[in-house]
Amino acid sequence: VNLEQIIQIGQKYKFDPITYFKKDLLELYSAYLEYCLQDKKLSSREIQNLQHLKKLFNLTQTEIEKQHEKIVSQIYQTAVQRVIADGKVDEEEREFLTRLQENIQLPAKLARQIYHETAQNYLTNFLQKAMADQRISPEEEKQLRLITQNLGITFKPDQATKVQLARYKLYWAIENGQLPVVKVNIHLPKKELCHFRCSAEYYEPKRVTRRIRYSGPTFRLKIAQGIYWRMGDLGIQTTAEEVMRLVDTGKLYITNKRIIFVGRNKNTNIRLGRILDFKLYTNGLEIIKDAGKNPFFLFNQNIDLAGLILAQVLAEN
Repeated sequence: VNLEQIIQIGQKYKFDPITYFKKDLLELYSAYLEYCLQDKKLSSREIQNLQHLKKLFNLTQTEIEKQHEKIVSQIYQTAVQRVIADGKVDEEEREFLTRLQENIQLPAKLARQIYHETAQNYLTNFLQKAMADQRISPEEEKQLRLITQNLGITFKPDQATKVQLARYKLYWAIENGQLPVVKVNIHLPKKELCHFRCSAEYYEPKRVTRRIRYSGPTFRLKIAQGIYWRMGDLGIQTTAEEVMRLVDTGKLYITNKRIIFVGRNKNTNIRLGRILDFKLYTNGLEIIKDAGKNPFFLFNQNIDLAGLILAQVLAEN
């Protein structure tokens, strides 16, 4: 097929087929390009045919380059995904990617960009899977470093991800018996270590009785001048409920032996052996004891760490 034949068709039907079918012809060119790249390379004959189609369809160089880059980029990206599937790239695989880039005529700059983005996506997916259980083990941390080294990329998480990673590493350490040790300014016996400290308010439940007066129909009966008898049963009733009473404000400590509260007016401690259970809330920690009142410590920071540490020291005891 030559350009003259296309022009004759247009003259016969009185329209410009190149302009009218521009989109279709561009898709036809792309389909042939994909066919040529099935073997991951372009022969000199295929290049000639593509040049012929370009001229025949009156395609611009910009249109050709856009379609070419789109198709060969997909081919190269698929190849990179297969190469890095095991988290590493050896010398033979690097040579394969270089040959592929040359064979499909992918610009070197675009090839580097595709490789970098694909490798970063692989690293991101690995990190998301590792963080799914909200724990980062030393083995997972080691794998993370090896992936960056083997793929030749850098790991630059944002500040939020850095904080999250540090938190999840600490979670893993606590659950595996590697509890943080906090220096405190209160005296502890030689073998007693403090693992958590924070400012807190100390509350205890208090039973409060309230009186409720009957407020049903009543009327007054005049007995004498200025003296009335109130008719109706006022029936005073009582109801009891528990409320949390603030005991003191101070510092809360969790050690490997007990929970200590040092307040402005009152100090108290609960030996771990007396704790049956505990409950975590978004604003604090309730201790369930074997006897007596169950205290509640109100604080707003690191409640998750307090719960993990307390669970660990209770398990060890």
